[in-house]
Amino acid sequence: MLRSTDVEDTYKNGGYLRRWVIVDGQPRCANDAVALNSLEPSQIDAIVTVNAAVRERMAAVEAYEEAQRLVTLADGLNHVPAEMVATYEQARASIAGASPLTKAYAVVRQGRPAEPAVEGDHSPAWVAYQQALAVIEAAD
Repeated sequence: MLRSTDVEDTYKNGGYLRRWVIVDGQPRCANDAVALNSLEPSQIDAIVTVNAAVRERMAAVEAYEEAQRLVTLADGLNHVPAEMVATYEQARASIAGASPLTKAYAVVRQGRPAEPAVEGDHSPAWVAYQQALAVIEAAD
């Protein structure tokens, strides 16, 4: 799985500019890279801005997922050890303060659940996934 830190703008010694997008909650270089010498400065700026937004969005989702992992771990201990209290509280605050879009991407990154076999027989995972897709679509 690619991480936000893997979303680099250029490759081949800086000769090509990658164009990143988010697909199924993951950063993807879905479009062919473009030779830098074939672009106007405004085109370069536009692509770099989109790439930065992808990095920023993925970093927020990764931080949210890590906070969820820490809280789940600590909650499983039945008490939070003294040395983890500050980290635990910070993780809980991160989860509470996460944007709906960040939470939606985290749901989508878990993968598409099985579709209901019977119309109207929707599992909670299916409903959450569909709601997450709607949040992401509304943000685009």
